[in-house]
This record gives sequence, structure tokens and C-alpha cells, in this order.
Amino acid sequence: TVIGRAASLYTDPFLLFSGMLTSYSLFGRLMKQQPIRLKNEYISRLMRIVPPLAALILFCTYVLPLWGSGPQWNLVVGHHADICKKNWWRNLLFIHNYFGFSEMCLTHTHHLGIDTELFAVAPLLILALWRGQDVASSPCCCSARIQRLFRTADYMYSFPPHRSTVYIMGILLGYVLRKYQNARLSSLQLRLGWLVATVCVLASLLGPAPMGDINYVYNSTHAAIYAAFAPIAWCLFFSWIVFVSHNGYTNKLTKLFAWRGFQVSTKLSYAIYLTQFPVFFFNVGRRRHIHHYYNFVSIILDTNEFISIFLASVALTVFFDAPFQNLKKLLIKRPTAAKVVKDSKAKAAESQDATTTTLASQPSSTALLQSHHPHSD
Repeated sequence: TVIGRAASLYTDPFLLFSGMLTSYSLFGRLMKQQPIRLKNEYISRLMRIVPPLAALILFCTYVLPLWGSGPQWNLVVGHHADICKKNWWRNLLFIHNYFGFSEMCLTHTHHLGIDTELFAVAPLLILALWRGQDVASSPCCCSARIQRLFRTADYMYSFPPHRSTVYIMGILLGYVLRKYQNARLSSLQLRLGWLVATVCVLASLLGPAPMGDINYVYNSTHAAIYAAFAPIAWCLFFSWIVFVSHNGYTNKLTKLFAWRGFQVSTKLSYAIYLTQFPVFFFNVGRRRHIHHYYNFVSIILDTNEFISIFLASVALTVFFDAPFQNLKKLLIKRPTAAKVVKDSKAKAAESQDATTTTLASQPSSTALLQSHHPHSD
């Protein structure tokens, strides 16, 4: 049961990488002295995520309920469609994670709301870090009894301040990757780093293992410590992998994560994230017989479900994601490094010409002395 009990950690790397990519991009432009227009950054972000999300909300609200039937169809598909009819606007404003899972349209998109809200304040943290100010955050923790699962998720899992720790870790990681490019590590430093990373990932995964014991007595201190530090330890493991890979220190694990085959799923990752739960709901709602799972592999590997999610994500990407990405590139053009250098040289030349003109228009000190000397004539 360890895998299930540690499931709350699995989305933390997404927040880590989101913060890392944001800061890596912005720090890169700051180092090249390129202007950062926050308005364009926010518009670019919205054009990236809103069209596929809006299309999915429309589909799940008005189309999917008409596609099937089953013993649990109204409970699973119909009920969520009714919620979306009332609360769809919260999703498009990215505030739906503040209203709890029980009244949330497309509950799996709560992570998107958190990420967007953290992205809104990320440039301020990045600029503060760029100017040498300290950036700090305190991990938040909470614990509750199992019958308060929704309340726990509402306050701990979908509340941005409680998830901001790993996002800020990502911002710091992006800063480190930019500032310490081509860092050289000794073999001792590498071994020590991998040792710490391994301890972190094992502590994160095995931390809730005692809870699976039939004789386990709930310990609030243990639960609070795990809730506070497990996300940090879990993301330190991935941060170390990114850091050593970025600096050219590879092994079998880093080569696995760098496999080119992942580029396909990377292009479809946002669409896969959006479409997976509607596919789950569709399959659960229309099931009319008992389904037996004979082993762990049969539980996590459902070929029909995987194919359905893949096809749905391809359709969402082709019809809604890719077109708006091309439109965004046409509407929002970031200045290139060459253009920035050219503009800076032009400004410097203008400044130099203005200085020369000013000096030329003023009489020299010798002429002034001669004009005031009694024998200058």
C-alpha cells in the first residue's frame, strides 16, 4: 500500500519543473539583457492553456453525457456535467481550486489552477532573486482523520500556499542551472550527491509504510513531519537528476529519463493530463459487469484505456492546442539576442553622437580664457 499512500507526492515534480522552466527561461533573458514584458508572459500563458481547457469543459458538460449510459453513468458522468454547468467559469478564471473538490468542475484540473496562480507571482520572485534578495518559503503541513478526506484535500492538496514550497524549489533550481552552467563536480561530490538523493527518495516512498500495519496507531507528529518534508525530499531527488544531467554527468538513470521516446509524450503531456479523467469516468460509468484484476500489472496497464487517452489527447492537441500555439507565435514575438544587441549598440551610438554634438557646440576653455584676456586682441 506504500504506492497508494505516497500518491500525493506524484504531482509535486510537475510543480517543481514548472517553476524550473519558468525561472530558467526568464533568467536566460535577463542574462542576455532582453526585456521581459509581463503582459506578454501572462497572455502567452493563457493562450497556451485556455483553449484546450475550454474545449474539454464544453465536451464534458454537453457532449459526453449523451455518449453512453450505464448503472453509474448519472453518478459519475452526469453529476460532473451538472457541476460544470454551474461552476465552469471558476475553471477559466483559475480559482476553482479554492472551492473544494465536491463542487469543482473537472476535479483533476485543480493542479492547473495552482500552477497558474503560482506562475502569476513567479516573475516577482525571479526578479527579487536576480537583484540579490532572499527568497524563502516555509512548508505547510496538516493532518486529519480519514473520514475528512475531502476536507484534507481542499486545504492541503489544492491550496497554493501549501504547494508553493516545491514550486519555489523549481525557481531556485532554474537559477542554479543558469548561474552554474558547466559546473565541475569531483567523484566524491557525485557519490555524496547520489547518496543524499537516494536517501531522499526512499524516505519519501517508505515514510508512510508503517501506516499499512494492521496494528498501527495514528501518530499526528509522524503524519505532520511526513506531510511537511516528504514533498521536499521527493523533489530534491528530481532536482539532483536535472542538475547532474544538465552538467553532463550521465548514468543509466539519467539516460533513461533522457530517452528520446519521451518526446512524444512530452508534446502531448498537457492534453494527456486533461483527457485522462474524462476517459476514466466514461469507462466507469458505462461498465455493466464485474471486472477482475488478477495482478498488479493488470491494474496499472489497461491497453484499451491507454489507447483511448492517447487518441483523445492527439485530437485535443491537433484541433485546439497546436493551432493556438502557432497563433501565439504570430501575435507575440520575443526579441532575439541579435536584435537586443543591435538596439543597445544603436542607443549607445546615439548617446555618443549627442555627447559629441554637445561638446562641439560649447567653446573650449582656451577660447574662453582668450576672450577674457586683456591682450587677446
